[in-house]
Amino acid sequence: MNTTEFPYTNVQEYLDATGVLETGTAEEIAYSRKVFRKLYLQQYQKRRYDKTHINISISFSKKEQELIQQLAIENGKKLASFLKDMALDYAKDSTGNSKSLTDTKNFIAIKRLLSLSWAQLAIK
Repeated sequence: MNTTEFPYTNVQEYLDATGVLETGTAEEIAYSRKVFRKLYLQQYQKRRYDKTHINISISFSKKEQELIQQLAIENGKKLASFLKDMALDYAKDSTGNSKSLTDTKNFIAIKRLLSLSWAQLAIK
């Protein structure tokens, strides 16, 4: 189901559309009900997720991506979660209060690490 709206309003409509009520056995009807439930829940989760989350796209050059990927691996994280954690660390301190990016100890340490890593890439 790649549509934005779920095409069926209820299980009866789904069963009618698939034609399982006319030609199917009791097992096929039960299976179709399970398939409907699975499809419905997937669509419901997508709608709920879209209401509470946003997506942000960031472009990096290949060198920048390799550098950030290496830092993520060193920290035992995947690239996306590493970037998200870095951004949130910039914005919040340990108590959860927002603060200036340049005031954080993490920002200074990360800036130093990135500049050292970038210098190493430039040498290669």
